[in-house]
Amino acid sequence: MAQTTVDGQTAYRFTGNVRTGGGVEWPYASAIIEPDAATITAMSKASRITFKVRGDGQKYWFVVAIKDVTDYGYHRYSVQTKAGETVSVSVPVSQLRQPDWALRKRMNLANVAEVRWDSFLVQQNGPFDLTVWDVRFE
Repeated sequence: MAQTTVDGQTAYRFTGNVRTGGGVEWPYASAIIEPDAATITAMSKASRITFKVRGDGQKYWFVVAIKDVTDYGYHRYSVQTKAGETVSVSVPVSQLRQPDWALRKRMNLANVAEVRWDSFLVQQNGPFDLTVWDVRFE
């Protein structure tokens, strides 16, 4: 991860390659932010999470990992990037969904462990390039 500036704001750029093989059964790329107490308080009151991304044209999952989920079936929302272009994303909290295979847990933003952006590249080789900034809890 590299810290950079986009539109005069601090941004975080995540780049690399997903590679299959080796000792990892489900290789993928994940950009993780662990919120502090003030951020969790702000998140717990939010009905919408907004942010800006500049990516590589791939899809990413915006993921909110809550502590109650123990099977990695975190609440998520699909985000399509456009290569080299800024995309403004608005995620209604009510639209965050767990994968079909997950043990159902109620979304509780006061119980957030991490916020992340996961690559759709699972068990595939390929590069990823994602910049995230202007994350807001509304």
